[in-house]
Amino acid sequence: MPDAPLFEFNPLSSYDFEELLLRKGTYYPKAHGDLEAEQYFIRTGLIKLLLGQSVLKMDVMSLPQTASDEELIEQKRLRDATLDYLQGKKPIPVTVVGKNRKRRNQDRKPSTH
Repeated sequence: MPDAPLFEFNPLSSYDFEELLLRKGTYYPKAHGDLEAEQYFIRTGLIKLLLGQSVLKMDVMSLPQTASDEELIEQKRLRDATLDYLQGKKPIPVTVVGKNRKRRNQDRKPSTH
């Protein structure tokens, strides 16, 4: 009897629903309320996320290793050397090309004005 009102469904049950309450919708099963609350929570959370008003928490558990062990060792060596230079622990090697080269402004004759 899918069309039968709730008050006619099981007259032998221990529930005492008044027909008027059932017809006006005052009786509302808890599961229906829970479902609506969950759907509201999901909708509002998704809207906030899409509007940038909320963040999605992520925990990265691991990253794939794409470099070989040799490449990782070389990268660490370069990093350490760069830090040594930046912190003043080692001088930066400089090679001078053309030692006798004069500056451009020195090549010009002074103006007599």
